Amino acid sequence: MAFLFLAMAARADVAVAPDTVSDSYRVLQRLGLLKTQPVAAPQPKQPATGPQSVAPAASEQMTVGVSETVVSASPRRAAANQASSAAYDVLRRLGLLPTEPGAEPKAALRRSEVRVLVEKSKRRLYVLRNGKPFREYPVMLGGAPSGHKLREGDLRTPEGVYTLDWRNPRSRYYKSIHISYPGPQDRLRAEERGVKPGGMVMLHGEHDDPAIRRILRRRARDWTEGCIALNNEHIDEIWRVVPDGTPIEIRP
Repeated sequence: MAFLFLAMAARADVAVAPDTVSDSYRVLQRLGLLKTQPVAAPQPKQPATGPQSVAPAASEQMTVGVSETVVSASPRRAAANQASSAAYDVLRRLGLLPTEPGAEPKAALRRSEVRVLVEKSKRRLYVLRNGKPFREYPVMLGGAPSGHKLREGDLRTPEGVYTLDWRNPRSRYYKSIHISYPGPQDRLRAEERGVKPGGMVMLHGEHDDPAIRRILRRRARDWTEGCIALNNEHIDEIWRVVPDGTPIEIRP
């Protein structure tokens, strides 16, 4: 029954958590990702001097065999643990097994290597990898670009450290990646002034109107309502190399 459940979950592309190493290998073998490994024949037992014991049933022998594989001497246990880790890694990449509790996802490790820096005064966006720029793009800002954004409708692009936390592949402005403004301090500052802080600040592509797009291509100028705009081919590149969760720092 457990084998049938795992097979159905694999076909349905649903995350499952096999209870044993044996279950993990069966799923991998069904998907053609792991070759069947030969099972070592059990060692014959020495004859007992007392009354003969009854041989266990086949199902009981299988249970004992798995138990003996897991509970063994240290070298054999280390090898089994290594094989188990490899099997679980493959299952996680296929989306059939959630990440181990307490383990940092590999995507998060890659994400920490990439950062985005915007220098408003230079109208430049830099993608940093391991602290060093490896991509640079011209950008256009809000219609009133000087200073930090204080309220809704002031046409200013925010300043500070935020996160690129989600994206829209069907944006009105080609593609867009959301900047996590307003942060807690932004909300508090706006509340003290009795105004709304604004929101929906994005990295996005070009204007959706073809005539305006051609004008801005010929003579760049700040035109957004506080967002950071790039050419469509540039937002395509950023889309590929910058994952969700990437920090973005916007400097004056």
